[in-house]
Amino acid sequence: MNLRARLFTLPSSLVLVLLSACGGSSAPATPPSDVPERLYLASAPPSPQAVGMVVAAAKDGDEIVVTGRVGGAQKVFVDGYAAFTIIDAAIPACGEGKMDECKTPWDYCCNAPEVLAKNGLSVELMADGQPLRANARGFHGLDHLSTVVVTGKVARDSAGNVRVLASGLHVQP
Repeated sequence: MNLRARLFTLPSSLVLVLLSACGGSSAPATPPSDVPERLYLASAPPSPQAVGMVVAAAKDGDEIVVTGRVGGAQKVFVDGYAAFTIIDAAIPACGEGKMDECKTPWDYCCNAPEVLAKNGLSVELMADGQPLRANARGFHGLDHLSTVVVTGKVARDSAGNVRVLASGLHVQP
């Protein structure tokens, strides 16, 4: 499957992944990131929107600032590309009052799939108008359940799946 097809299916695939998500083990060690520093935002841009608001209202091509937590599937980072999924910070991860024994809290499998579909989107770091071929995980501490603020342009497909073609990323300490 090509990258565009894979990224477009990430939000809708959240539902499928969630059905088998909570049986896994803890996250593997964080590898070093090779994302260019020019994409790093030293401070969070003002007035970010919640993921759920972006999914509900943003139009294709809108320039936005969005905040959320890295998660939504057992495997949230895309191999070979600086891409990952985020979930609205208002949605509790597993282990935050629900399913405290969950070994993969970033998959959010303790939440209903329809809730995640309305509150999740894909982030794709861009370079020269193309998806960046790099490892996003580890970039300034970026990992499962990290809170991020992302700047970029909305890309919405015909099925309603939302991606943010990101031009900047801030990882909350």
